[in-house]
Amino acid sequence: MKHTLDSNDKTHNLIQRLMTNRAILNTHILQRTKAISTSLALALLVGCGAANSAPPNLAGCQILPTNNVWNTPIDTLPVHDSS
Repeated sequence: MKHTLDSNDKTHNLIQRLMTNRAILNTHILQRTKAISTSLALALLVGCGAANSAPPNLAGCQILPTNNVWNTPIDTLPVHDSS
């Protein structure tokens, strides 16, 4: 009977370690994804001339209508404290 309890304890400990490692990995992946997303968004904004009032064009064609929400200037909006 003692052997079964030890095996169960080892299995339980192994499962806990695996779950902890998975949580750490998921956190790391989420942080990297946020960093990459932020970098990509900034690159797109700079590449599209976000400071300009004209909407972005591709090969001379306007990508979105001028009144589309994605063409709203955000450089003067307040920044959230956690940002």
